Amino acid sequence: MVRELLLILALGPTRVAWADAPAPIVVRVSLDDAARVPRSAAIIGGACSFCTGLMSRRVVTQGAAYTFVGRLQKQETVADSVACPYTLEGQPDTCVLATEFVENLADQIAEGAQVAVEGRILDLDGLRYVVLTAFGPSTG
Repeated sequence: MVRELLLILALGPTRVAWADAPAPIVVRVSLDDAARVPRSAAIIGGACSFCTGLMSRRVVTQGAAYTFVGRLQKQETVADSVACPYTLEGQPDTCVLATEFVENLADQIAEGAQVAVEGRILDLDGLRYVVLTAFGPSTG
């Protein structure tokens, strides 16, 4: 704060940008916590919370590590009775499963914002299911 005030006084009212700005915060959850089923009917919708939980646990245990940078697109449809509130941009056959982690991030997932996510992915009968384990704004 003092350093900013001295620079403003010395340079006049100009914008100062620091090169050592902190990196964006990434929210991360353990694999055990990643598959927890959300309690809110708003994110589960008309889907079955039991089936969603089973699918989430299956993706976490059998799926492969996955990273995606792009946009999460909100969807209203349900894939095979499991709750999938988001798909990945350009990948309409990829379902982001509803979990407590996704429920808690819902207010941070701005419509059309570029994000970086990590998780586990499992391909079943042409549909790809993703359980998120990390989330943050894209830096590139």
